[in-house]
Amino acid sequence: MRDLWQLVKVLYEYRDGEDGSSSKNDNEDNNVTAAAAAADGADSPTESLATPEGQSQASEEDADDTSQGLGLNGLGGLGSSRRDSSGLGFEHGGSSSSRVQLAAFQRKAALSKWLQRKLKPAVTAAIQKVITKSNNVPGQQPQDALLWAVLHLMSGRQAAAAVAVAVAAGDTRLATLLAAAGQAAAGAGGANIVQQVQAWARAGLLPGHFCTPRRLLLALLAAAAPAAAGVGGQGGLLDVASALQLEWSRAFGLWLWYGLPSTEPVAAVTRAFTAALAAAPQLPRPVPPHSSSSSSSKQPDTAAAAAAAPADTQYALLQLHALGAHGLNLGLLNCYPSAADGGGFGSDSYNSCHNSVSNGQGSTVGELVAQLLRVAGHSSNPLDCSTAWQLLGVLQAVGALPARQQEYERVAIALCGSFAAQLLLLNSPAAAVWAPFVALHIPSDSGGIAMPGAREAAIQRLLQVTAPQWADDPQLVGWLRSMLGLPLPWLHSAQATWHGYCGRSSLQLLAVPLCTWPFLI
Repeated sequence: MRDLWQLVKVLYEYRDGEDGSSSKNDNEDNNVTAAAAAADGADSPTESLATPEGQSQASEEDADDTSQGLGLNGLGGLGSSRRDSSGLGFEHGGSSSSRVQLAAFQRKAALSKWLQRKLKPAVTAAIQKVITKSNNVPGQQPQDALLWAVLHLMSGRQAAAAVAVAVAAGDTRLATLLAAAGQAAAGAGGANIVQQVQAWARAGLLPGHFCTPRRLLLALLAAAAPAAAGVGGQGGLLDVASALQLEWSRAFGLWLWYGLPSTEPVAAVTRAFTAALAAAPQLPRPVPPHSSSSSSSKQPDTAAAAAAAPADTQYALLQLHALGAHGLNLGLLNCYPSAADGGGFGSDSYNSCHNSVSNGQGSTVGELVAQLLRVAGHSSNPLDCSTAWQLLGVLQAVGALPARQQEYERVAIALCGSFAAQLLLLNSPAAAVWAPFVALHIPSDSGGIAMPGAREAAIQRLLQVTAPQWADDPQLVGWLRSMLGLPLPWLHSAQATWHGYCGRSSLQLLAVPLCTWPFLI
């Protein structure tokens, strides 16, 4: 769950000048940090009840390798902090376009660093399998095993380790190419590789003199260059993903680091990967790790299986960020399956996603938010709505969702009701006082489907239900009054009902008149 909140911070943390306006105070730069840190590490409903102190801190390891992977070293380290950008025209006093460009580099560098950490265990496990296979399979060439290890390292953007392995294997020319992978702004280095591979092909050297992992490495290095005569282009990334049997996050990394020029923003990478998903069935579906479909790299065979396949919440966040505020204001781009045709990765609306990104036509915002907040997208427990509810609040706070709440009102109402019911199942005083807090977020009389007074009615009903946990505790009563700001007549009405049920007539008579005093509201 920590990866999810770190991704929220990467995508929606304020970057100076990204909106094209004048610079703001540095204290305002982390408008999402506190919200994401408040939910970071809350893997269960009971943990989410406590108010965390402090903020999560991401490790700064592999920072140099990240900047190399984005081609930022030649630009003075644009992926570093703001104080390192002096003298480049990206400082606070620079033009709006310069600040926007700097913000795009910062965000892409942060996403690259996050993805490197996320993929490191998977890359390590894959290399261990390669070593085991090379020791157990007769006739396996050690050189081939090393090249497979290099390919796995490059799929996780561990360029330093990949170069070290290539040098140890005595292949210094390959090490030189690996060190420069992903740094060309327009695929210039990849174009040279394309020309060389074409020359080898005309000479008839490719089939007999190049093993499979070496050919895949060349395809990886030339992915950002325009395709020519079947060499280069993003088609080589499909071969790499299929040969390595990658999960969706490692496949996305191929597009982030090698598939597009290093100057392309995160949104362009996400749109390119989404288009590749729609066009290439051999790419792994973006399903969560706990899903049974995550082990299969192909699309579900049946419509029922396609409809049941949930979208990974992290992938959904990338899609939401790719839409941006302009996409949401103009109408939802159809980057998700609609409910009409099954709502899964095998649906027609999903397969036409790359077309809808360009033409701006799609379904409703409510369907997008429903896919994003689907519990199955991030948890194997279908009854745990805590993370989804916190994610909804964070996305609303940072302005990632449309200002018109009516567009996703159904999702918000259902999620608030589900989480409040989940808290009631705990049957504890803490959950009893937090359930009304959740109900305070129910949309009420907003011009949508919510009825006038729906929020107030839900809170009063919750107070009646949870009265056994808080009615006799002055501290909890004071917390409901002072922290949540609930009117005293609501609290006294619930207390009167509870005292009457317990047969405490005197206490009930004391509470009943207070319920009707209008000046206490």
